[in-house]
Amino acid sequence: MNTLLISRRSDKPEWTSLPLLCELHYPWDEDSTLAKTHFKAYHTGEDLHFQFTAYADKLHIYRKVNDKLEVRFSERVELFFREDADLRNYYCLEMDPALRVLDYQAKHYREFNRDWQWPESLNLVCRSQADAYLLSGRISIKTLTALKLLKGNVLEAGIYRGHVLSLQGEDADIRWSSWLKPDAVKPDFHIPSSFGKWVLEE
Repeated sequence: MNTLLISRRSDKPEWTSLPLLCELHYPWDEDSTLAKTHFKAYHTGEDLHFQFTAYADKLHIYRKVNDKLEVRFSERVELFFREDADLRNYYCLEMDPALRVLDYQAKHYREFNRDWQWPESLNLVCRSQADAYLLSGRISIKTLTALKLLKGNVLEAGIYRGHVLSLQGEDADIRWSSWLKPDAVKPDFHIPSSFGKWVLEE
């Protein structure tokens, strides 16, 4: 199923009370022992709230000068939002457990403007458990509308994770998981088939 219904809440619910919207899968790896990832979200009419539960025995986070580009070599979860089906304009948020955000604007195919910045604070929070990290954030509906991403009550988005199994310097052994199975032989999220629809409940 390539559509998620994002429920509307008037209050601030406990994440544990919200339904699981999707579990990410490994389209390019059949290893059933790889770490799972769960995704939840809701909206208030003013803000979109999301949470990843990313299971991992150990977190590998690359740090050198603490630049946002270091997220490329780190354990992370990701949200992409597209303006149009041809990916002539889309935006990417790659978020690691250290609360660093690799935010950039992109065009098909893989034309990245990494100097671009998401126009607001995402208000990220990360909480660690024994076997997982829970990364939560908030995006304003106003920003999604201004970027021409929210059309009526529909967003077109992708949900991903880069799970780092080992890290030596910038050499990261990453396994890629996704909400949907992209139409690609090798790992690639920067194609139209990796995106689905989020319908925000009115």
